[in-house]
Order: sequence, then C-alpha cells, then structure tokens
Amino acid sequence: MSTSMATSALAGTFRWSGMDSTTAIWTGASVALLYQTYNEVRDGFSVKYGFSPGDIGANILGAALPVAQHYAPWMRSVTFQISFYPSQPFRNGMYGAIIDDYESTTHWLSFDVDQILPLSARDWYPDWINLALGHSVKGLVGSSNPQHVFVVSLDWNLKRLSLLPDWLRQAFEYLHMYHLPAPAVQVYPNVAWIGLRF
Repeated sequence: MSTSMATSALAGTFRWSGMDSTTAIWTGASVALLYQTYNEVRDGFSVKYGFSPGDIGANILGAALPVAQHYAPWMRSVTFQISFYPSQPFRNGMYGAIIDDYESTTHWLSFDVDQILPLSARDWYPDWINLALGHSVKGLVGSSNPQHVFVVSLDWNLKRLSLLPDWLRQAFEYLHMYHLPAPAVQVYPNVAWIGLRF
C-alpha cells in the first residue's frame, strides 16, 4: 500500500516538473519500488525481521496499481487510503512510531460511488462522497484472541468539490490518500455504530 501511495505521489511530482504523464507514472513506480526493495533487502539482514518474499510481491503489486490505473481509467474509481488512531498499546509507550503499531492503523479501499453508479443516478448523488471499506486489527498485544476488524465508512473526496482552484484540487488529490474522520459502522467481528472513525 505504501508503495502504491509513493508511486502516485512521485508521479504527480514528476508531472509537475514537466514530465509527460506516462513517463512520470513509470518513473514514480520505479523509484518507489526501488526504495521499498532496498527496505526489504535491509530487513533480510535483520535478525528481528528477515527477508519476506510476500512483502516483495506486495510492493510489486503496489507499484503496479497506479500504472494499471494510468492505462485503465475504470480502475481509478478505487483508491487506497490509510488512517491512524492511537491504540492503547501505543498510548502505553510500546511503539516508538504510530506507523509501527498495526492496531493504530486502518487500511482503506475508497470507492468513488459517483463513477460506479449508472449514468441515470449520477445527477442526484453528491460526487464528493465516497464509500470506504477499512481493515484493522485488535488484540495483538496482551490478548490471546487477536481479531480482524472491518469497518464501512463514508469518505470525503474533497477534490470533487466545485469551484476549487487547481492548486487546491491537486492538494486534495494527495490528501485523499488519508482517510479523514467520517461516520462509520463496524461490520466485523460484530456490528457496531462507531460515530466518527479516525
């Protein structure tokens, strides 16, 4: 997921510097994948982590997704997102950085509902409201019963707001990689109204 986000962000930077969009997306994917591969090779020399072929495979898929979206516009209706909210283990000082705590992290797939709806329904649906599916975990520390957690949430696609200047629309495009707080319902392991999901 981080490789996919890095590819998109780097490609945007390369486009701003004057590259054409095809060169920018391939260069962004190459740089992101090269950096992530360096991290995986470095992990291979670590006693704590070790080399993970699964991580390499995930990084390749992550870099490939924005490239595929470049060539297949219909794939652009799905966006990867991430969000963080401090878990109790993180608050207790078990982690030096929140990104290392899987319980504090939620990964999201944001679906651009306006692009998925039939044309006849697009006139009435607000195109700046997406629907997102989130995945997190709980109970990894101090519990004998760790669990997956799945959440369905609204998602604010702010770049779709009308009358935005171009620079702000571009900024919102990258902000959209982060899932902003929104009303949500937990659907697994049990159904529960969350209110605002961070």
